[in-house]
Amino acid sequence: MKTAGSRSMYVVMFLLAFIASLSSTAFGADAAYEITVGAGSSLNEGINSRQVLITPALKWTTNNEPSIQFRLEGNFEAIYYNGKMTVLAGIAPMIRLFLFPYEKGPFIEGGAGLNYISRLSIGHRDLGGSMIFSPMAGAGYGFSWNGKPLILSLRYRHISNAGLYSKNDGFDSLYLMTSIPF
Repeated sequence: MKTAGSRSMYVVMFLLAFIASLSSTAFGADAAYEITVGAGSSLNEGINSRQVLITPALKWTTNNEPSIQFRLEGNFEAIYYNGKMTVLAGIAPMIRLFLFPYEKGPFIEGGAGLNYISRLSIGHRDLGGSMIFSPMAGAGYGFSWNGKPLILSLRYRHISNAGLYSKNDGFDSLYLMTSIPF
């Protein structure tokens, strides 16, 4: 018998597969892909976690404003704390604003996602339910390394259920991210 949590996970995975199957031409001539990997830890007192965040992204700009990048990210996060692994999967629309066009120089970014989480708590932080939200903000720098584009960034990530459930302690993390556009 399937639970509501496993059905939710199937819905999130279907959405991620659907987005991955989209052609970049559906989003304009300047659409491309990017893979980002980050290592992080909790900002919450008393929780010394080790975390990994992987975000494959479909990204595009408009011809009118090449310094604004629209992104649709898949979020795959693993949080290891006190011998237990918590896994998140979801999707997040994001906006990245570069000071200079075409992924060069400093930028800021922000957005929020919808996620499924495998555990309802991380340490003493009760998240209340399996469907959670993930507002994020960050800053970074885009440059070329050996002729290839590379992006380094720092990202703050908050996960909580936004009041959907009676418990909502939330969980805050900071990630050092590396992105490879292609």
